Amino acid sequence: MSKYPNLLTQGLLKIWMLQSKFSEIIRWNTSLNKPGGKVLRRQTCTEHVLSVEFTARFVTDTYTNLTKAMIDRELILDAFHFHDYGEPLKGRDVVATIKQDTDDRDEYLAFMDFIKDLPEPILLKYQRAF
Repeated sequence: MSKYPNLLTQGLLKIWMLQSKFSEIIRWNTSLNKPGGKVLRRQTCTEHVLSVEFTARFVTDTYTNLTKAMIDRELILDAFHFHDYGEPLKGRDVVATIKQDTDDRDEYLAFMDFIKDLPEPILLKYQRAF
């Protein structure tokens, strides 16, 4: 039991270290590198995750307030938050128009390998969200 807090601290530090790599991943870089490639705006992975997470919060707040429906808000927010964590682990972003099933699988497997040492309840929560 005494190792549990240490594992949590190590897991938290590991995730913080990964987040520091998000700024190195430029979204839609593959589009920019094509002849005539255009993109609405360059965006780091950090900017993308934050904007998507804000959008998820806004949508779930609005939906819940308008419909009074019960939704798993925590799952939705976690999914929006963690959906790109595989990108800095793989060192790239693959634009959706050329992304293949193997790209998503590779990012998922990299993420699962990255979190494998977290305590099981946290690992399962993050796995479900991704």
